[in-house]
Amino acid sequence: MQAFYLILKYYVTVAIHFYYRQIKVVGKEKLKGSGPFLFVANHQNAFMDGVLVGAINSSPVHFLIRADIFKKTWAAALLKSLKLLPVYRMRDGFSSLNKNQKQFDECVQIFLKRESVLIFPEGNHSDTRRLRPMSKGFTRIAFEAQKHSNLNLKVVPVGINYSNHHAFNARVSIHYGDPIPVSDYFMEPLAASAALFKERIEKEIGSLIANVQDENRYAEIVSKLNASGTDFFNPHEANERIKKIMQGESVTQGSQPISLYYKLFTPLRPIARLINLPVEIGWRKFSRTIKDSAFITSLKFGYGISVVQSYYLTIMAIASIWLGWWVFALYPLLLGSLKILRRPL
Repeated sequence: MQAFYLILKYYVTVAIHFYYRQIKVVGKEKLKGSGPFLFVANHQNAFMDGVLVGAINSSPVHFLIRADIFKKTWAAALLKSLKLLPVYRMRDGFSSLNKNQKQFDECVQIFLKRESVLIFPEGNHSDTRRLRPMSKGFTRIAFEAQKHSNLNLKVVPVGINYSNHHAFNARVSIHYGDPIPVSDYFMEPLAASAALFKERIEKEIGSLIANVQDENRYAEIVSKLNASGTDFFNPHEANERIKKIMQGESVTQGSQPISLYYKLFTPLRPIARLINLPVEIGWRKFSRTIKDSAFITSLKFGYGISVVQSYYLTIMAIASIWLGWWVFALYPLLLGSLKILRRPL
């Protein structure tokens, strides 16, 4: 199963760098050292958030995700082979929360192997540009790890920012905050230490994402940010603009340059659309069944690495019957046809 995980990770890592026009990682140099780390991140784009953090880290990262998708035995086995662990939430039933102790203990075992864990403490996902209230589950994990003085566990705030949540060929930036030693916290009483720790992590993550905290003015602020061409890829710039809007100040108009690649190949879009018409029609039909918009990108990415690639392999195999096996060398051109169908964002 380890070989399966490594092969799948390599494939997904390559695919995700193709899916996004640009993936920018800020602060990764802060992770130098043996670890282990507990990554605590915002959660705006369903499974894609975890895929991104896992793909850009060379060392293994285990993910804590909602427990309800582990109900089937086969699903639980598959998910665990992919280094996914269940975490129970209040909505799973109050009695289910007691099961989390087992998961917390498993996290400690992972840390003892010098591997890392990623958790999304908002407890749910939403494609809104704000940090939602965080649960205290990650403080429990940190507290359990603190019992092992030799671990030297550090908690790393992570901010994930999308130039566009749902679009293929968009950009994403991942900002790492300064690693915080768990040993700096969790002196007795536990409740007070956990509250201080949670407050600090919330503040750190809030500075690493575009963070519109005023729910009453959320739609207004985001509308003004969009109208002014705010680059959500850069959270520091976005937060400065949010601050100005909150204070009643005007914000300057910004814009993102269109890539030379897109300009050069735009005339070929009709051909690209014709080549990809079957999978485009399939995606349109499938996308109508998606009820939660935060799942759009995760499912679109999954559709791309499975259905679209199967389609390309099929048409190349059929063409090879008449033209020979050399047609498989045209695979990069098929991938390129996807890029020019969607304007970079």
